[in-house]
Amino acid sequence: MTRVATLKSMLETRFVFKSAEGDFEFLCSLAHGLLFSAQARGESSDDVRYIAITTPTALAGAGILSPPGDAVSSDGTVVLAEIFIPGTAT
Repeated sequence: MTRVATLKSMLETRFVFKSAEGDFEFLCSLAHGLLFSAQARGESSDDVRYIAITTPTALAGAGILSPPGDAVSSDGTVVLAEIFIPGTAT
């Protein structure tokens, strides 16, 4: 599945959740939920950072023409969500 197809599929779930958020905000919320579920897999002694990213081109292909400026990182990727989990002391 391509990035564009993945983003479109994610956006289709907005109607299932009856979300009133805009497309970009919904993608960010969904990405946060996915990252939080991934971090629940277990504890680590190391710090872990999960980041969900995409590209402006993929967003445009999914019908989102302009992500907020603060979502675009210095390398041009768009950060949808990010979480940091500090490692556990052993």
